[in-house]
Amino acid sequence: MITVDHAGPLLTLTDKPGGSDMVIASPTTFSGTLKVSDPSPLGWLKTIIRHPVSGVEDTLSLDATVSGSYQVKVPSPAPGDSLYYYFEAADAYGNLSRLPASKGSYFKLQALPGVFLGDLNNDLRINILDLVRLLQIMGASGPPPTQNELKAGDMNRDGRIDQLDLSLLISKIGTGY
Repeated sequence: MITVDHAGPLLTLTDKPGGSDMVIASPTTFSGTLKVSDPSPLGWLKTIIRHPVSGVEDTLSLDATVSGSYQVKVPSPAPGDSLYYYFEAADAYGNLSRLPASKGSYFKLQALPGVFLGDLNNDLRINILDLVRLLQIMGASGPPPTQNELKAGDMNRDGRIDQLDLSLLISKIGTGY
């Protein structure tokens, strides 16, 4: 008996980029894990990013030829903004799959308003002023930190501000929107 494969690859998002729908804007991309399963070789795998204001879609192609888990990346929206994304894959025979499955459905990534990871003074840049403020917070000097400063200063998102956050902030100086 010959079985004809008419199904596209099975796509499963095992680790969502950013971890949830609501994130703190970041100067770097958010990563996640997409599992792709198909008995046939893969033809291609793509992440499609839709910008909600313009409606423009950017395509990020991944080098994928066999079933497995792949790291997918989604850019960070600016504070208060959002973006939409979905995944597409095709096997070597052209059978297509999409996640989420319904055409016109998207995953949404929304950044909290007023908070940009590493931007403690809210000027949409990571610079020496942010470093000085982080050092003040760590040293318990200067005015008490605001909630937004605590969120922006927690670079590794572990719920506290410490030496690792300082190191990560220093590595990001000069980046931003």
